[in-house]
Amino acid sequence: MRRGWDRDTVNPAALSDWSAAEYLKLYRESLTEVIRLADHPEEEKEYTREGFYYLFNTLKDDICRKCVRFRSCFGEDRDLSDAPVYELVCRELFSDAPVPEKANTRPDGCIYYDSIKEELIWLKRLLFQNRFWKSRFYDIRRAFKSSLVTQKVVLDECIRGLESDEGIKKSDIRKLNRSLFPGALVRSGRQRKDQDGNLEILLDLYLLRGWKVPDITERISKAYGQTLTCLMPEEWAAAGSRRLKFSDTNTFSILFGKCHRNKTGETVCGDTFSFVHKGNGQVLLCLSDGMGTGEKARLSSARLLETFESLALAGVAEETAVDMLHSVLYLQTGNESSTLDIASVSLRTGVARFIKAGGAATFIRRRRKVERLCNAGLPPGILEGNDRSLQCYCRKLYDGDMIVMLSDGMLAFENHKEETMENLIARIGTDNAQTFADRLMELIPEPPGGTDDDRTVLVAVVRERRNMTNVG
Repeated sequence: MRRGWDRDTVNPAALSDWSAAEYLKLYRESLTEVIRLADHPEEEKEYTREGFYYLFNTLKDDICRKCVRFRSCFGEDRDLSDAPVYELVCRELFSDAPVPEKANTRPDGCIYYDSIKEELIWLKRLLFQNRFWKSRFYDIRRAFKSSLVTQKVVLDECIRGLESDEGIKKSDIRKLNRSLFPGALVRSGRQRKDQDGNLEILLDLYLLRGWKVPDITERISKAYGQTLTCLMPEEWAAAGSRRLKFSDTNTFSILFGKCHRNKTGETVCGDTFSFVHKGNGQVLLCLSDGMGTGEKARLSSARLLETFESLALAGVAEETAVDMLHSVLYLQTGNESSTLDIASVSLRTGVARFIKAGGAATFIRRRRKVERLCNAGLPPGILEGNDRSLQCYCRKLYDGDMIVMLSDGMLAFENHKEETMENLIARIGTDNAQTFADRLMELIPEPPGGTDDDRTVLVAVVRERRNMTNVG
């Protein structure tokens, strides 16, 4: 009788998932220890009285000792504030130090006054550089710690995803086999619910003959008692071992429109945009506005947008991806910053999340009512201490609702005209996404000298599939 693991009975996929989760937990624990070691309080940057006295004494010994009046100025034991050059040191070196009322006068008979002042100016420059680099060091250390924390968040999401999968019960597998009999056999499967509560099913099938994917989907949906969609793009599945993924049917569809204009005199637009379907019922609308105009701005915004898309398609949450970009870009120098404006729409529930990292205002039109979502964040790579001011908006969308995303060049006219963007959006009568984008671009007033910035408008119209059951 064999003991231990039996290769004929143990599911390799389940064993692999279990091992991956356990190894990720070990790595997370070690990463937590590294974060704990990197968490040091910042040192005090204020100068103490002892440090000030040391600097004062150094100047006195280097310069004042050469003076013939040294004994008359420093011959007696006196308090530091009674020294003739004390007020000069206070005034030139430390603006926050206590300065006596007589501090703005030159000491009588001080022949080395100019030498002391030149020395103080040089010393003040050194102290400024010291404070600057200390502040820069603390910022880099915070960014490094933030990147470690972000890695831990990504690990938590991976572990949660691996542990949320559960194997399909044998009774359910027998039910699926009866539904697919006699042309297919379910060997094993796993199912899970995502963060929106939507069901995802992964089945390992052995097809005895070729099947049409819609026919398989129909029988699987009948066994589960709800409408499912197969994520396999092909219409035909050949005989043999196949792995198919099914999910809840999308309740909504979305139609896109876009329009952009270059700055007058430029050949390319510095704004970059994209529409991404993540494959799990999520759609991303992304807009990045590069600082400046022309080819340099386009490359900067395109690089940022492509990196964000890679993280999002890998399963990283949008907020976590933006936080990672903050930490990484802050450690680089010489790169032009670009804004990042994101709208994530669930085609199953109709819930949209808006993440703004320096982007211009976004508008939501419901019939003739227009809502403005203002900017609430900083462009990736720009930090203010430990706060990135990243804020997310969440809105429920219904049939016919429209999302309008803009670059800042589209809103420049509001500074000079009494007209508002809300009025322009409400004035357009069409609900066709592309026609709406073209019409809005035409309504934007142009300065007499031509367009002074790149302009981009993205439009997304949400439509409900009325012939489907609303699973949201």
